[in-house]
Amino acid sequence: MHAVSMIYLAAVVSTLWCIDISNALSCSKVPSKHTYKKQPPSDYHLIPCLGYYKLHKNMKNFDGAWATCAQEGAHLAVINSETEALALVPWWVTFSANNFPFIGLYDPKRNGRFVTVFNKTQDAAGYNKWMVGEPDARGVQNCGLLSSEGTLSNGGCDGLKLFICEFE
Repeated sequence: MHAVSMIYLAAVVSTLWCIDISNALSCSKVPSKHTYKKQPPSDYHLIPCLGYYKLHKNMKNFDGAWATCAQEGAHLAVINSETEALALVPWWVTFSANNFPFIGLYDPKRNGRFVTVFNKTQDAAGYNKWMVGEPDARGVQNCGLLSSEGTLSNGGCDGLKLFICEFE
């Protein structure tokens, strides 16, 4: 017999109800983002209706962050909705509200056109809400960050930052 748990995620803009039945995640009001075929690493945490994530506090540059996520069978988090963005903010903002973490967004051609780590535009990914004035510094700040307001930002790729991996 499986326990049914109803979870209310209050840290988001809209009401979000989820039912988790033996790791088979289903959601009402907001569609489930993923169906899991394998178990995530034990240090990844489930955000109901969104997925499994890990905040890395051992700061790395963008390439190092990307490689670390890949070694764990994951990828840098790709933000698909405002709900997802806002759900991730409380994880890292207590460590450093001014050190925005790397996410799975970058400008590989250094031309101001950001894509996800899957080479999709943010519009195609489902979320394209930038901080006012961002993205800026074309050709210099080519890596995506998540701001403390849940909006997208950009920064240099060589600096050491927190980063968020997503397991799918």
